[in-house]
Amino acid sequence: GNFIGPKLLSKSVEVHPLLVTIFLIFGSAIGGFLGMLIAVPIGALIKLLFVRFIDHKVEKKQQMEKEANAVRNQTKEPMGQGTEEPQVTQGSQEVQEEEKVQEELREK
Repeated sequence: GNFIGPKLLSKSVEVHPLLVTIFLIFGSAIGGFLGMLIAVPIGALIKLLFVRFIDHKVEKKQQMEKEANAVRNQTKEPMGQGTEEPQVTQGSQEVQEEEKVQEELREK
């Protein structure tokens, strides 16, 4: 029962059997039998939130890398015959605004 239960339970909540055992141990230590009953669903929820957090961070990092590559590619392309205006990205707008704020502070 100590090995088969966590193995079967882990398949239904998609959590490693060792984590199920750890959740059960902590649940019983904190809340006895009732703690054991709610430990696995809470543990599965924590695992789900952690996985979503990591996925979000990876996605955000990939998006920032794509934007950085796009900016690098824009700076490598030669400008036209002076008829095109340089494109201002959000990052460069923030830098310009920061420079304006610093100039205003220096004037005061």
